[in-house]
Amino acid sequence: MRFRSPDQRKAVFANINRFSNEDKKIGFKVAHLLKFKSEPKEEVVIEMKDSKEWDDKAKKLIDEFDENKFSDHDYSGDYKYDYENVALKKYGKHMNEVPVKKGGRDRDVYLLDEEKVLKVAKSPEGLMQNTVEGDAGLDIVPNVSETGSDYVLAERADRNDLRSMRFLKPLREYHQVQIEHHPSELQGDLEALDNEYGTDTLNILSYDVNWKDFTAPRNWGWKNDMPKLIDPGALSQNVLHKVAKDDPTRREWQLILEERRKTRRDLGL
Repeated sequence: MRFRSPDQRKAVFANINRFSNEDKKIGFKVAHLLKFKSEPKEEVVIEMKDSKEWDDKAKKLIDEFDENKFSDHDYSGDYKYDYENVALKKYGKHMNEVPVKKGGRDRDVYLLDEEKVLKVAKSPEGLMQNTVEGDAGLDIVPNVSETGSDYVLAERADRNDLRSMRFLKPLREYHQVQIEHHPSELQGDLEALDNEYGTDTLNILSYDVNWKDFTAPRNWGWKNDMPKLIDPGALSQNVLHKVAKDDPTRREWQLILEERRKTRRDLGL
């Protein structure tokens, strides 16, 4: 960085001193170390040797702080974005004609018919929930027959909260800290449920379950007298957290939104 005048140099370094985490002043000729505040309890360190290095590091710092800026080179080279196969392309017109259960934070559920529901993500976290549902591999999770960039097509299981409360009653006595230690009492209760309902709930101990969500009746439905976990996001505590801004899922979500807009124009939706 070149300064037009001594006054400009002085003004710039005065501002740098103001944002520094340390009280020491920085000379006008050489600055060896600057510390900028990014977020509370975090520091970004910039080592300066010449003006070009200062310019390069300052630009990189600005890019990192821009939450809306995505850089593909920051992600692993073998990461492939899945964004072209959006639900609108295959089910767009039908989605406008069927009931939709709104209110979920991250996904909308379209009741295609008596047997199938279409679960469409409406956030990056919704994409993560779709992944969990498609890969769960449990009988208590509705069978997924088709997956897309932003959706899963799953078997329909309708809610019956009163019936689900009876099913979940022996499990609601436990808390998150307890279940993480797999107590023998819990294993016994899960085995009892499996014997009574023909389920495979004992296998959930292999998952990072969010117990509060898992035992919430609103997250369960019924299919042919079998309980079904209609919100399999409860099987992963990680799904409850916001997707990090540097996670490739966020970039993928932006590409999906662009593909949706293009599809609406093409189909006249």
